[in-house]
Amino acid sequence: MNLLRRAMLASLLCVPFAVSAVGCTAPIPDNSNAVTAPMAVSFHVAEQQPVMKRLYDYVGKDKKAHKRGVSASTDGWQHDNSGRTFSDYFLRASDRDGLTGKQVLSSYVDDLFRRKPALAPSADHKLFFEHVRSSRRGDFWRTHLVRSQPAIAKGGVEQAAVVTDPQTAQPAVEVTFTDEASQVWTATTSRNVGQRIVIVVNDTVVSAPVIQAPIRSSRVTISVGATDADQAKRQAQQIVRSMR
Repeated sequence: MNLLRRAMLASLLCVPFAVSAVGCTAPIPDNSNAVTAPMAVSFHVAEQQPVMKRLYDYVGKDKKAHKRGVSASTDGWQHDNSGRTFSDYFLRASDRDGLTGKQVLSSYVDDLFRRKPALAPSADHKLFFEHVRSSRRGDFWRTHLVRSQPAIAKGGVEQAAVVTDPQTAQPAVEVTFTDEASQVWTATTSRNVGQRIVIVVNDTVVSAPVIQAPIRSSRVTISVGATDADQAKRQAQQIVRSMR
């Protein structure tokens, strides 16, 4: 969060990486074993519905959660301009017993919602999972509650191209929204200043930056997390093909 807060001082919307000239750079995790799978990219608005506070309270007392390595946590931030504070309740888990933290969380919430449907999000909301690497909190996976309907999905992309990220000199994907999607993007960021916009690739959150002000740019750059240049180029090309 410290990196995110520092970056937010310099941009309208940012992530704990580099801000590009056309928008914000969101890192795609390196997944070398799945380079041939199609990729899907979508942008969702995060919401703090009361269900997350109920989940937070329940998991804090649930022995089954503790046994499976699932815990509840909170995060908070202050909007730079208004001074308004925001709180975020979420579930978290680390890799264990040959399972990723994402698998641990997914299995736990699926079982929990079957046993206690009242704790499940409404049909128009969905839980996604993000892999967090934090020097302060360690390496873990966490939940994000978002509106099921993305603010922008594949149909809102007018053009996608492989470019070179000027900050890393690595291949990246530059996404240009359609005129309609650009209007949606501006309206969405205007209505949700101080909230997070959740960027999802292949059903996994790659970034959840805080919106500092309305964003009128129609372009966003998504960086590729692979450290090998050839692998990064293949991933970037794969994303571009999936958007056409």
